[in-house]
Amino acid sequence: MKVKKLIIASFILFFSLFFVFPSNSVGIDDPDSIFEIGPNNSKVVYWISIPADYLITVEVEVTAGGDEEINVYLCDSDGYYEFQNEASFSVKKIYEGISYIYFEYTTTYEDGYYIILKNPAIVFTKTVELKTSLSIIEEEKSISITAPSSTTYDIEEDGSQVVPIQWDTTGDITYAVLELYKGSTLVETLVSLTDNDGYYLWTIYYFDGYEGSNFRIKVSDYYDDTIYDFSDNFEISLAEESPSSARGRFVPGSSPLLILLITLGSVGIGAIVLKRSFKKKQQNLQYLNLIQNMV
Repeated sequence: MKVKKLIIASFILFFSLFFVFPSNSVGIDDPDSIFEIGPNNSKVVYWISIPADYLITVEVEVTAGGDEEINVYLCDSDGYYEFQNEASFSVKKIYEGISYIYFEYTTTYEDGYYIILKNPAIVFTKTVELKTSLSIIEEEKSISITAPSSTTYDIEEDGSQVVPIQWDTTGDITYAVLELYKGSTLVETLVSLTDNDGYYLWTIYYFDGYEGSNFRIKVSDYYDDTIYDFSDNFEISLAEESPSSARGRFVPGSSPLLILLITLGSVGIGAIVLKRSFKKKQQNLQYLNLIQNMV
């Protein structure tokens, strides 16, 4: 799990609302603070609001004032209300410690959070050093392709096939890159940048000429190409040409002279047929003229 440190000042609001917080309370406007706490008194340090999935880190040390004993509590707004009213606070604390203190807490809901420092001494005023930090917890980035799977796409002659590409991601991935591979070789970048919405329609055309059994799709993070996933291998099959479409088409490797002779032969046969047809018509005409003269 990655933890991205943020500037604490951008997440802290300091309010001097004394009708809400007593005079011994202070908002955290400095991650490193020093307080003097009188005998049997408390100091309340608070964040007015922290969203869920934040890491609160607290370090407390007594630097002067007799022994190092100090009561430290962490609570949410409900717990703080109970603390103020001294009612059921024992079950409302998120954390409780004594003496030198270091602890971490990950918020699971948005709320105000409070650190209560209580000096249990009867005589001595104690100097307490407090160090705090806020961090947002980022989910680790990952990509998992769910389609296409191991299947065969049959492409008819002069046709096409639509292939849905689907993937799931975790973490902060804004844009994705989609590529076509054949084995370990990059064939084509299908789209250099697309929204990370987990869905894209890719069309395979017959004239692309892609054919084989080890094609696969790669989806990667646009900003971090170390985050990626490959689909299962799939096959692309091109349909064979029908005899009617192949007729009259030049076949690679055939002799141009042979094609010329075939063409001239076809023309010659046609000329002979036409000549015989014309001669027969002349004979029929002469026969008709002879009959007319006899009559």
